[in-house]
Amino acid sequence: MYHTLYLIIQLNRETQANTLSSNYSTYHTHMAVFRTLLTKRRSNRTLAIAGLILLICCIYSVYKLHPRSVTSYSNIIEKPKNCPKLGFAKTPLPVTALASYPGSGNSWTRHLLQKSTGIYTGSRSREGFMIKNGYVGEGVTNGSVIVIKTHGTKRDWIAYERAVLLMRNQFEAQWSFFNLKMSGSHTNITDKKRYCTNYGILNRSDRWKKFYINWLQFKGDMFVLFYDELLQNKENKLRELLRFLGFSTKNIDCALYDPEGIAHRVDKFPFRFYDKDYINTTNSNIEEVAKELRKRSPVMADHVLTWRKSPSEAMEKYQFDEFCKEYAKERTKMLNLKLYARHEIVEQKRN
Repeated sequence: MYHTLYLIIQLNRETQANTLSSNYSTYHTHMAVFRTLLTKRRSNRTLAIAGLILLICCIYSVYKLHPRSVTSYSNIIEKPKNCPKLGFAKTPLPVTALASYPGSGNSWTRHLLQKSTGIYTGSRSREGFMIKNGYVGEGVTNGSVIVIKTHGTKRDWIAYERAVLLMRNQFEAQWSFFNLKMSGSHTNITDKKRYCTNYGILNRSDRWKKFYINWLQFKGDMFVLFYDELLQNKENKLRELLRFLGFSTKNIDCALYDPEGIAHRVDKFPFRFYDKDYINTTNSNIEEVAKELRKRSPVMADHVLTWRKSPSEAMEKYQFDEFCKEYAKERTKMLNLKLYARHEIVEQKRN
């Protein structure tokens, strides 16, 4: 009896201490112990107690698996009260750039800031998709907005008093931007046809390097924000960003409760082709940006260097060809059908 109670107490402690990543293994541990208890042929009363407590532990584990407890979303179960209503700043704010290479999470960062402060973010452009989804500050570039989205470079500097520089690994940023260009959407990914026919656009670009080397020479106050760190540690990084902008963090829970926004792309594309040339070129770009960043912060520069890929991760051309072979066959078949149809039309006109 005492042995049984000891096992149950240990299970309960494990359930309370484990995070989501270990709840699956905890559940299987529960079942294994339950089977052990059965084989030991304890009294019916003891087994009934053990079964009841085991059921409670399992229900608790399922509760912990609820989407709102997943760390990539939020640990906040209940919606925060008194979240600020969105509007323009009542008094002029310092004109602040939110500068990033396309595909680096600019729209997502704007969402977090709007939720945390209740103040609209602006943009150098006016995008219909963003306006329809509540980004009323599109096209606004003055102190009535908390930050101003820009993908521009040196010519933009004169417009800003300070800047938030949002940086994302070039491998990931270019892939995200490629999907935006090919799908025409902030949330969709490209299809196989466009990937196979337009891959060269993704493969040859040093715009990422030029963009960040340029902005790292900005003379005003600057806050460098890494996309991967914001993704992994939203609360702390968002707090740091709000402090830089001169805002209280009292409403940060409003952002952490609803952290996704409207521009989250769920990437389920089955294949990404990186040949040796692409990896070497991108690694070189990353190293040059890290060299410029080192003038501001050696620690940040070292973080950027972790974005490099090993040449051993490179693929051979035939792997790309194999992936696209099915599409190539379908495309050839369609072209042949079109040619045949044209031939038939010409023949009919002759007759």
